[in-house]
Amino acid sequence: DLNLTPRLYFPKLSNETIILDYKQTHYVKTVLRIKVGQKIILFNGNGLEAEAKIASFGDKNTTLHPHDFKNISRDPPTEITVAQCLCLSNKMDYVVQKSTELGAANILPINSQRNQLNLSINLQKKKIQRWQLIADASSQQCGRTNRTIVQAPMDIESFFSEEKKKNKKTLRWVLDPDATLSVSNVGLKNANKLLILIGPEAGFSDEEDLLANESCFTAIKFGKRILRTETVAPAILAVVNYKLGEF
Repeated sequence: DLNLTPRLYFPKLSNETIILDYKQTHYVKTVLRIKVGQKIILFNGNGLEAEAKIASFGDKNTTLHPHDFKNISRDPPTEITVAQCLCLSNKMDYVVQKSTELGAANILPINSQRNQLNLSINLQKKKIQRWQLIADASSQQCGRTNRTIVQAPMDIESFFSEEKKKNKKTLRWVLDPDATLSVSNVGLKNANKLLILIGPEAGFSDEEDLLANESCFTAIKFGKRILRTETVAPAILAVVNYKLGEF
């Protein structure tokens, strides 16, 4: 039962006996309080899932026997990327966690002109690792079978430059409180890929608005109110999931 059986991300999942490392052993034994003989679900982040019975606990490892392998997807039919302009750390953690729960395939942090958070090169690597751990933990909890990938941050100018070169079949939305179209009436056009660009608390600069327009982004608004930047991703993803028939 997906709701009752604990899940664990294990990228090297195969039909061989599985040995969990110290951190995973601590999580299974101490946090989840799983006993020998009980089962958990393992998933590899690429659609493969299996039941695994705890065979034994060591001081620093756990032995499991996997079985009942299934190729399964609980992801939306459209590949969704959330391009989130960097906000304060706890808010960014929230965006990553909730975007993963609601089916985002990719999360791309963006350095914009009005960011609240500016990351040094040294800090970027640590933050990406932290956000990826948050995404993986969220996937374990919510039943995702494909791994959400947290990408390296991009400067917004480079981001728009790259988007101009890419497949125009990708549907591109940029959040704009002054837009004519609303998320409730904008069409998905059977798009295989959807890219959602969300600005910082202070909004985009005029230059960035122009670049978005030149890069084939459709401006949309979220109703009559202006949401906080960390609220936008989960709110709009909920609407997208509804439109895609996921709810």
